[in-house]
Amino acid sequence: MGDRLRGKAAVVTGAGSGIGRATAARFAAEGASVVIADVDESGGRETLGDIERAGGTAAYVPTDVARSGQVEKMIDETLDRFGELDILVNCAATLINTPMLQDTEESHWDRMMEVNLRGTFLCCKYALPAMRESGGGAIVNVAAMSAFRGPTPSIPYEVAKAGVVHLTKASAYQYTPLGIRINCIAPGNVETPLLQRGTGDAESWARRREAQPMKRFGRPEELANVILFAASDEASWISGVTIIVDGGKWAALQ
Repeated sequence: MGDRLRGKAAVVTGAGSGIGRATAARFAAEGASVVIADVDESGGRETLGDIERAGGTAAYVPTDVARSGQVEKMIDETLDRFGELDILVNCAATLINTPMLQDTEESHWDRMMEVNLRGTFLCCKYALPAMRESGGGAIVNVAAMSAFRGPTPSIPYEVAKAGVVHLTKASAYQYTPLGIRINCIAPGNVETPLLQRGTGDAESWARRREAQPMKRFGRPEELANVILFAASDEASWISGVTIIVDGGKWAALQ
């Protein structure tokens, strides 16, 4: 175990699987006390068990980030358990494959906006006062490469993630002078349950993998490494930026 986050309290949303789970585990291994927030209780408790077996400190708080009351409760429980809030990682997301825009269900549009964009807003809204009370902090939002280039099987997902990128820049302008750094990570194709659900059959999965410059998908742990850097004091002069982490795909498309 390291000590890059020793003495810090962190909330990681979407920590029941994928990038969120890897990030929560990495934060705990670096000394942070971690609140695992996820609507999936089974996944959240599995992450909690993994961290505790490895000797880390964590707590699971069931949270639908699209519901303001649940988000406020998540922050309150973090303060009750750990006394402060230093780091927030907004990793919770949902992806629903949609047809042509004219045929997209309004309910699908609304749900992806609720979780991917509204959820990020709500978590920031309730975390920021707690961070100011703690003397500062760091927020890392998780967007996606589809915020810049598309296409994905879901226009609502692309639009919501583009909103996360701009929310990062706009909020960093307000809060960097107050001691809170806000940055964003834009992953490419990472081998997560979300990507698997959005890809389809094994043949489509293989084609998508072979289209990557490195001929493989990213691993959640690789994204957790970048999120750790952005959240740590090593990134103390970085705020308001989006870091693209996609195995070279963006460069190949230029």
